[in-house]
Amino acid sequence: MEHGEIGQPIPGNPQHHEGLPLTAHLTTVDQVARRFHEVYETLAEAFGYTTRPESAVPWDDVPEKNKSLMRAVVDVLVTEGTIDIEGRPYG
Repeated sequence: MEHGEIGQPIPGNPQHHEGLPLTAHLTTVDQVARRFHEVYETLAEAFGYTTRPESAVPWDDVPEKNKSLMRAVVDVLVTEGTIDIEGRPYG
């Protein structure tokens, strides 16, 4: 597998985060956005990046403006066919 390919192990990457295995089948835009947020916040430090304090919180505490942006990004990825989920747009 090439570096950066989906499914390639990343050093320091947790096998599970908040009870959701990395291989879970995510079925809604919100689930994908939440999972992206969780993994991003988990890995940021390992890559020498400090996220903003207002967004470096559990998904339920992320400001709605930030959540809406993340959901919109996921929706674009679904629309262009980059990712495939069932419960679109925000189910």
